[in-house]
Amino acid sequence: MSDTIMRSMDAGLDPAAAEPGRQARLELNALVESWYEASDRPGVLSHVRLHAERSALPDLDLYVRNTARVMFQGGYSTMVAAIGNVVHTLLRHPGWLARMRDPRLLRTGIDELIRYDGPVQGTSRIATTATRIGDAPVEAGDTVLVLFAAANRDPDQFAEPDRLIIDRASASRHLGYGWGPHSCLGAVTAQLALRALVAGLDQHTSGLHLAGIPRRRRTATIRVFEALPASFRAR
Repeated sequence: MSDTIMRSMDAGLDPAAAEPGRQARLELNALVESWYEASDRPGVLSHVRLHAERSALPDLDLYVRNTARVMFQGGYSTMVAAIGNVVHTLLRHPGWLARMRDPRLLRTGIDELIRYDGPVQGTSRIATTATRIGDAPVEAGDTVLVLFAAANRDPDQFAEPDRLIIDRASASRHLGYGWGPHSCLGAVTAQLALRALVAGLDQHTSGLHLAGIPRRRRTATIRVFEALPASFRAR
């Protein structure tokens, strides 16, 4: 289901992926709805449902349900992609793992890893009013494609953008999680998970190295591995 939805994000390039993606979203929506309606035990869904029911804001329940669907879909596919990209980059820069034992470098290093090779390459937005982006006119109703990956290699924002710099002071300005009021709902969770991943690899493995040729999935919106063969010794 998740893979089908992920591939449908590229429907502009592969129209045949659109309908399977729509069906997979309907299936996911029904699944999350069943969890939401039955969320009588302590947990995330019961917590947000309780607060939505108590709120006087109009239509809040609809927004909460939609956010729950996004949380389950995005929390899986993008996290899998981020983990693969981070591990691949660490495999290519073996000295980084030991250096990131320093808590300060762990914080900046995670931001730099996402800036350098983040999971989400871009998104699209529909303009609600006429505006301009640089010299380009944008009319109301136009679709604007925002390329996060290109912005994260902007030399005006990041000196030597194609270099991986573990203590890059500006790394936290990356757009790997979006920006502003519509930034990624799971950004904090992703940061914590990736810090735990790096710390765990350092503390509980040795001899981590590539054990074959990595293979990328042929998707444009989400940058993810189909296979990332690696070898290590547990300790």
